[in-house]
Amino acid sequence: MSTQTANFITNNFPLFMCGLAILFALMIPANFNRRFFTCMLFFVIGLGGVWDFIQHNPLLQQFTPHATNWQSNPLELPFALANLAIGIAGLIAAFANWAYRAAIVSITSIWLWGSAAFQIDQMVYAQNFSLPNHSSIFLTNLLIPLILIILLIISYEKKDTNTIYY
Repeated sequence: MSTQTANFITNNFPLFMCGLAILFALMIPANFNRRFFTCMLFFVIGLGGVWDFIQHNPLLQQFTPHATNWQSNPLELPFALANLAIGIAGLIAAFANWAYRAAIVSITSIWLWGSAAFQIDQMVYAQNFSLPNHSSIFLTNLLIPLILIILLIISYEKKDTNTIYY
């Protein structure tokens, strides 16, 4: 694989995962909304979180292509571990009940919209237009939470028999 191809995939990974979620959801058109929601949780949040862990892990950065131009940061490892936690939770959420999915969608939405807010700050105040501040990652940081929240609302069932209500 060429360096250009690897950089293209790296810089557009969330978009590729969204495409995979749509393709897998369309394979069986019955219950498209539920299937799409599950695929978004598995591919975009689950695999995307694991991918972000690999991308931000200082121990693995020598093996992965980067276009962020970030300086070495002592918070890089905690950031990577937070991405791994969200990724694993997303993989579990693909097979979990609605309440667990609601929690993961909430956490992921705060995480991604916070990241988008930071990117906007970098573009406006620091005049930093390097990747990922103006790439598809910025766009997906804005749109993925919105899509997940809509799918969460659509998939809500009045009563979950597996949940204990106090």
